[in-house]
Amino acid sequence: MKTHLDHFVLLIFTLIFFPTFITAQAPALGSAASFVLFTIDGAVGNTATSHINGNIGTNIGAITGFDPTTIMGSIESANPLTAQVSLDIQAAYLQLFNTAATVSDHTPVFGGGETLEPGVYSIGAAGSITGNLILDAQGDANAVFIFKFGGAFTTAAAASVTLVNSASFENIFWIAEGAIAMAAGTNMKGTLISHNGAISMGAIGNLVGRMFSTIGAATIYASRLSLTPFPFLNPGQVPDLGIIANFAIYTTGGAIDNTGTSIITGDIGTNVGAITGYEPLSVVNGNIEIANATTAQAAIDLDAAYVLLYFRLNCYGSTPAFGGEKHLLRCIACSRFNR
Repeated sequence: MKTHLDHFVLLIFTLIFFPTFITAQAPALGSAASFVLFTIDGAVGNTATSHINGNIGTNIGAITGFDPTTIMGSIESANPLTAQVSLDIQAAYLQLFNTAATVSDHTPVFGGGETLEPGVYSIGAAGSITGNLILDAQGDANAVFIFKFGGAFTTAAAASVTLVNSASFENIFWIAEGAIAMAAGTNMKGTLISHNGAISMGAIGNLVGRMFSTIGAATIYASRLSLTPFPFLNPGQVPDLGIIANFAIYTTGGAIDNTGTSIITGDIGTNVGAITGYEPLSVVNGNIEIANATTAQAAIDLDAAYVLLYFRLNCYGSTPAFGGEKHLLRCIACSRFNR
């Protein structure tokens, strides 16, 4: 098992012998490329319902709080794959650490509506994002953005990173010599690596990219992590319900009960549970489906529809009150986060 001393010795060795990269290059992530949440040495945890598109894992530590039905990927722990991912993350971090800075006079605070061009931005101490930060690739799909912090890195609540003019999350990297903490409602892009610190995302956070830590816990709260841009609904568009459109009543996991006389037009079904109380008085103009291939597919289709609707309302933030055009326009405006 690697110790903190092992990592320190590796870092010192690398600083002496590892070549300095003069121009910004996106590191080859290798086996780590398929992971959205990973720590080399630490626990991986989730609170509430999060939706994950990609693998999650740890090489040393526990994984808790995740619902496998909301993960489009695998859960890996202490196996040959996680050992290789650990090596690939460490190599990527070292390459980024040794890439020469092109901008070293930026203030520690990014955002506030500013637009940045491709480059390597180096901050000697802790840094943060507040408001909206726009990354402009200027038409170059291979343009690389690297942000290096000599201390912790944080984002303010509802902070966002917007990509324009062919900028790609695959070419955006954030490394910190300490913890990385993204506050509630953060909309983030790129690969983040916390060196010897925990990495976390607050409630209703969105990340198109990856969250990695070399030593420290990796935790999220009702977040959405994806290796592809989020599938937002266009104005006026409704989600494709798939097979669930045939159901009048359905639950993915739970019982369905009825009291008295009911008339149902459409299918009734549950993927896990019992259906009671409909016979002999009620009339069901449809099928009654329990724990079969149809209910299994319905569970998938229902979850997909839920994700689309959830992020249409929450990716930009919502208020408890309904009504008024302003709120509707804010929901529609979520599509800008795919840029």
